[in-house]
Formats: sequence, C-alpha cells, structure tokens
Amino acid sequence: MVPGFLIQGGDPLSKQPDRLLHGTGGPGYFLSPEPNDYPHKRGALSMAKMPRESNSTRDFNDNGSQFFICVDDNSGLDRRYTVFGEVFRGIDVVDKIVATPRDEYDNPLNPISMIMTVKE
Repeated sequence: MVPGFLIQGGDPLSKQPDRLLHGTGGPGYFLSPEPNDYPHKRGALSMAKMPRESNSTRDFNDNGSQFFICVDDNSGLDRRYTVFGEVFRGIDVVDKIVATPRDEYDNPLNPISMIMTVKE
C-alpha cells in the first residue's frame, strides 16, 4: 500500500512471516495482459504484473492473483495494466487501508484481510 497511489492484494505469500516475500507470490500461472482504455482513476481495480520467465525488466504478464486498487488517479498506468473493475461503494474502506501504519516495504504492520460475502 502506498498513500496517494494504490493498495495491493491477492498474494498468497502475504501470510508468510518473511515480509520480503510479500508481493512476490501468485497461484503458479500468469495471465496474458489485456491493457484497455479504462482509466486508472480513483477506485479502479486492476491486475498487478509479474516478470515473465525471461526475467526481463520490460517483459511482464499479469499476475494470476494479485490486484490493486487505485487510491488516487494514476493516468501513468493507463493502457499498461488491465483494469477489470471499480470500487463503486466503500471507497472509505480503501482510504482506511491506505492510511494504516506500514513498514519500510509498504506492507501494513498488522494484517488486513478481505472477506467476501455473497448476497442471495
């Protein structure tokens, strides 16, 4: 989480005690990037990227599980990352998450869990 930029989630390694691993995991597969014309405005939900097997710094796939939510407008990400949703209710929760104390790696000092509920 980076104030004025984004909060990120979806890393299965974020439960590991070694905080250096946080943000590096995934489900073991990648998705082909699908950059689109949706803007990275406040509340945009977008796929995070991971280096491809080539380890090139410019050769990235979308991560299979990691995502981020923009806490502010970030037009520099437009057409480079896959926007696939938007926070349309609960942006105050996003603001609370990004405002929590974090360590030098921008990880929250205390774990923050996301719980999904399905209304029938």
